[in-house]
Amino acid sequence: YLRPIAARLGGLAKGSYANYARHRLERAWVRWSAEELVATGADPAFAVVEMFEDPSSPEHVGAWARHDVYTSLISGADGVLVYSGAQRPGFTAHGEYSRAYAAVARELNGELAIGDALVAGRRCRPRTLRVIDGPSVQRFSADQEGQVRPSTATAERLRGRVRWTFVINSAADPVVIALDPPPRGTPVVGAEVAIPTGEGFWLAPWATVVWRDPQSIDTDD
Repeated sequence: YLRPIAARLGGLAKGSYANYARHRLERAWVRWSAEELVATGADPAFAVVEMFEDPSSPEHVGAWARHDVYTSLISGADGVLVYSGAQRPGFTAHGEYSRAYAAVARELNGELAIGDALVAGRRCRPRTLRVIDGPSVQRFSADQEGQVRPSTATAERLRGRVRWTFVINSAADPVVIALDPPPRGTPVVGAEVAIPTGEGFWLAPWATVVWRDPQSIDTDD
């Protein structure tokens, strides 16, 4: 429904409020939302994430914020805006959300320039990802249709002589995954939620993990 107007606008921002839309447990819905945004052809296209609903589990806000921002960006959004309900009556979780999004902003815009790699980096052929244990897909209803998305997503970006690997678990359950070829070194984001196993990695619920490989010059599309 956004496509007919996208060409007439200088840019487009689309709300992606997983909790408000009752998809906090099927966060692959955020990927679907970003895909719909990108499909409009809007330039630039911004995903708008939420900071206005009191969560039932405030301890998860950090994981949700990181998941929703990174998922939107690896799905093709040009940037992310935060819809803040700081003045909304009864909204008491503003502090948790604000600190969470500020932490993600520091990651993206910090010394490593992860955001620059995500938005301006060259897309590369992703590593093969296999779910060994845990949910492999998520099913949900969106746009009056049943949708199916993988529970995990991976993306690769090449920026300069650095190759970046992004892996996101959208499930509310942990998963064990294998990547081929396996990334080298320790993640620069999410090392605490990606535990190496004999076969691959154990990922916590809603985990976002980023590897940086400064030795790679692989430019496969």
